[in-house]
Amino acid sequence: MEANVHNVATKRTSRPPPSSADREKEVDKKLRREFNRLNSSDNFMDSFKPEYSRRENRKVDMEVKNAERRSPLLYDKTGVLVNSGEDLCDCGEQSCEGCFFPCPKCYSLKCGHECRKNRKWQYESSIIEGHDILYKK
Repeated sequence: MEANVHNVATKRTSRPPPSSADREKEVDKKLRREFNRLNSSDNFMDSFKPEYSRRENRKVDMEVKNAERRSPLLYDKTGVLVNSGEDLCDCGEQSCEGCFFPCPKCYSLKCGHECRKNRKWQYESSIIEGHDILYKK
């Protein structure tokens, strides 16, 4: 009877596999090296000018393109009437300093139920409940 002989090759290395402490030291060393590299290049933001950045240029271009395509706005981006330049309250009264709760978007007392910034419509009239007062524009 012939005996089954199995030759098993084992790999012999000069160093044992790295332990978790060795791995942590190596990662820590890499992080320190990267941190030092970033600290040495503090002047990378010196030439940055946000007003000339690509993002700002795209933003301005989009405003111009959108102004050409959309229907005319009654209110501009600050909530003022475009055609007259007046900061008129949504109740329609000329002398009103604001009779609504503060707007959640712009905190103005002159916005009705919807913010006046970039709005395309205007209230035709407003009725005050509990009184027989009707404001027409």
